[in-house]
Amino acid sequence: MTSVNNLLFLIAGAMLCSCRPEVSEVSDILNTNITFVNQHADSSFFKLPTSISIDKYYEDDRGNNIFLSTRTIVSLDSNFGNANIDNIKEALHYYRTNKNVLELPGISFLHSISIMLYNGDFETVWNYQNFISPSEDGYSFFELNVSLESSYTRHEASMKDILHIMFKTTNYNGGFQLYTMNYTHADGVWKLLYREKINTVLAGENEIGYCIDTVNRNCQIEGDFFELTLNNIVTLNDRVCY
Repeated sequence: MTSVNNLLFLIAGAMLCSCRPEVSEVSDILNTNITFVNQHADSSFFKLPTSISIDKYYEDDRGNNIFLSTRTIVSLDSNFGNANIDNIKEALHYYRTNKNVLELPGISFLHSISIMLYNGDFETVWNYQNFISPSEDGYSFFELNVSLESSYTRHEASMKDILHIMFKTTNYNGGFQLYTMNYTHADGVWKLLYREKINTVLAGENEIGYCIDTVNRNCQIEGDFFELTLNNIVTLNDRVCY
């Protein structure tokens, strides 16, 4: 758990989040062979091969697609932009002023993952809202850092390009927990294949180690847009995976 009051003094240098990033930023990622740019900022580019089965998404001459992962701060009915110090302060003030008028969920970090189109715009495919809860220390939340990787892997007797969306806790009881949602693109849609968890934390019923789990009825299996919840990400069917 991370105190937002402390977080105000730690977040700096975040990039501006937008559905269309600055031209120079796009040029930087298009003209290099590196996999990502500025991974630990609130806006991160990832250049990954995923074999998307429709033509509207940009693909370079090496078969890479361009993904943009952003994190913004949302308070009630308003998005305050990237999670820098000033925007978090404004979001907290807006929440305290309007929470009794607007009967809506409180404050959250909105993680969005978008894919670059050929016209330079980015289309959002995954959203995940990480809600902040009141606590004695101010406000706290279950911190999950988001990153992307891809691999060419055998799954169900065939080789597939798989996109791995990874949600990682940091500094949690001296270890970490890594949850991975694994997708492939086929027949014009993204399909969730399986979920994984790596746990290095020994706490309560937690088992240290690795487990893999199938999807369940609480998970959206396929589509062109996914609204992920904490339950989708961290709750697996097998009890030893908790």
